[in-house]
Parts: sequence; C-alpha cells; structure tokens
Amino acid sequence: MSSSKQCTKKQFASNEYATTIRTICLEITATENSLIFDTCEDRQFAHTQLKELKNKLIQLGITSNCKVHLDQSAYEDPETMAAYVAGQWLMFIDTPVIPLRSVASIIMEHSKRQSGPIRDMPGKDLPQYARNTLAVQEWIEQSAFFLDAKEEREAL
Repeated sequence: MSSSKQCTKKQFASNEYATTIRTICLEITATENSLIFDTCEDRQFAHTQLKELKNKLIQLGITSNCKVHLDQSAYEDPETMAAYVAGQWLMFIDTPVIPLRSVASIIMEHSKRQSGPIRDMPGKDLPQYARNTLAVQEWIEQSAFFLDAKEEREAL
C-alpha cells in the first residue's frame, strides 16, 4: 500500500482518535522491537503489554486488517491511516517472534544461497518462526513510515 500523500505527525495530532490509535501503535512498535532485538528485560511482561494494547485497539473499534483496499486518497485522512496501521498490527500482534540473533544463523544460511537483500529471499524454506520475525520486523519499519514516526523509530 502506498499513499499518494503521506499523513504527517501534525495531521495525526489534529485528530484525537487518530492520535490515540497512533500512540498505541507506537507502543506496540516499541514493544515488538524490544522482543525482536531482545532488549526487553521481561519477555512475559512484554507479551502481557501487547495483549493490553491489542485490547485497547479493539475497544476503539479497530478490527484485524481493517481499512485495506481503499482508494489511495482515503489514506490521506489520519483516522483512516491510523486505523489501517492498527488493523495490520492486530494481524501481527499474536505472531510469536524469536530474537533476531536466534534466527540470524538460519537467515544467513538461506541468504548465502541467493543474491540480493535478505527481505527478498524466498521464505518457503525458512522455518515459520524466522518468517514471523522477518515479517514483524518489516512491519515495524512500515508502520513507522505510515505514522510519520521517523524520530520515534530512531529512538528505539
């Protein structure tokens, strides 16, 4: 999904609903990032926190995979964009991830067999937990882009 015009942090801030969703999504992003890069002190607490954030999104009316396949101009609206990102997070939030360092050897072994970026490598030969980790890592980057959260992402 690419947007014809990127929603800005200022646009999100001008809408209370969008701001609330954006804030929750950034908390999810930070928590998932800490799980993937193994920087959280308590993985169980992080999973509990993710469940609580998921419930907050559901209480706000967000559903898994919501706001997809809309006209590109619809994503210029901060509420729509925030809901889209949140709906994608609901698809990923229960996906088990393993610290990237734990799957690095498997990923490196597979990357030796092909040329190009690791994210372009065929995933069918990777174990599911490695594919999960790569998918969530990619969505961390994408969600930060869609939420105009470059500074917040760099602070992780």
